[in-house]
Amino acid sequence: MKTSTFRLETGDQNSGIVYLPDEWQAQLPVLIICHGWGGDKTLNVFAEQVCQRLIALSMAVVAFDFFGCGETGGDYRFMTYGRWADNLSDVCTYVAAQEWADPHNIGALGISSGTTAVLRCAITYPTQLAFVISVATALGNYIHMPAGPAKLLVDHLDTLSAGGTVELYGTQFGLDFFKDFVSNAPLYHLQNITCPVFFLQGGVDNIYRRTDARLGYEILKRLNQPVDYLEIEHGNHGLETAPEEGTMAVLNWLHEQGIVH
Repeated sequence: MKTSTFRLETGDQNSGIVYLPDEWQAQLPVLIICHGWGGDKTLNVFAEQVCQRLIALSMAVVAFDFFGCGETGGDYRFMTYGRWADNLSDVCTYVAAQEWADPHNIGALGISSGTTAVLRCAITYPTQLAFVISVATALGNYIHMPAGPAKLLVDHLDTLSAGGTVELYGTQFGLDFFKDFVSNAPLYHLQNITCPVFFLQGGVDNIYRRTDARLGYEILKRLNQPVDYLEIEHGNHGLETAPEEGTMAVLNWLHEQGIVH
């Protein structure tokens, strides 16, 4: 396996890493792995196993730091999922221009909050992603989640409208974050996704993620969009407790899509 790093010259100048087979002849399909809230491009045990297996099947893998995270940096108070979706779009543009990449076969795997960015990228930039894998899906469907973003917006609307901030998971966010979260939640725009989507869910994950994954699947299925769903019984939030089962699920689905052979 060969690795190299990059730093974009556009947008938030995201920092990332590329994993390639030792030898490659033709342009390769690419999987971009997107971390969740407060994470970085470091792969967890599940994502690392996916990466290794895909490299062995002559596929390229890319991981990067969203705005406010890792080497990309930036003030996390000014992150929004719209901004993260733009970050992924910028990385897609970079990848598509590389000699090793098949520009028509670039997909993304998001984990947790990374799924929000991935799904929003597929919604906003429908020609950039050829496929989406959503692990521990976050559609934005948790208005009733204790201390969740949508509930905080409702409970503190006066403060936010007056220019104040509200704490969410240890960070103070202003109105722009909460407006972006609620009005542009993937839940309300799934009909604009045209590429195949695979909802891969851990069975012992929290009820909000399990509900969102199933709901996303049911919505796209009713819209006759290409979609699949699988719940791994003992898988946790990031599938660290089921890395082999999660990896095989990803490989089998990519094989069914004709992306790997």
